[in-house]
Amino acid sequence: CAALRDVVAYFSRMQVAFEPKVTIQFSVSLPENHGGWGRSHASYNTPSSMIRLNADAGVAAWGIASSDALARSFLTHEFVHLGMHLVLAERLSLVPPHGKDFLAYAIQFALMSPPLLVAILRAYADVKAFESLGHVNEATRARGPERFAVAAYKTYLSRGRTTFLRQVLELDIQLP
Repeated sequence: CAALRDVVAYFSRMQVAFEPKVTIQFSVSLPENHGGWGRSHASYNTPSSMIRLNADAGVAAWGIASSDALARSFLTHEFVHLGMHLVLAERLSLVPPHGKDFLAYAIQFALMSPPLLVAILRAYADVKAFESLGHVNEATRARGPERFAVAAYKTYLSRGRTTFLRQVLELDIQLP
């Protein structure tokens, strides 16, 4: 899978290696007791190392219509969660859920196809990088996940790209 190879290579460029082991489940229709998962494009289950892709949710996001590039970017996001799980291991609990999404979005955007990235950044030109990492929190993410994702990417750019992410993964920089 090209998306997985891209994520493994990205982590390698940060001098962080992991051996990916993952199961991918494709869900065409959800059971009635899906627990709200129906609104999500995909999810990574840490204990089972399984990614679930949800066809019922559609793949439109950021005002961008469904496309292979957009679907691949969602899969990339989940592979980043896998990478964090394997790299951080028992220290994973030290990174809050919004911090994990912050990192996953930053790398997702860094690996996005250029035309898709340009279209999203153009549509969200008003979104700025987080002024402080204190703004990377659950309330900010919950108010607007798509805006949170764009702000995560712009923060990644403004703070040194892979150098910044490596510091976060090594827990030298802690997300609140």
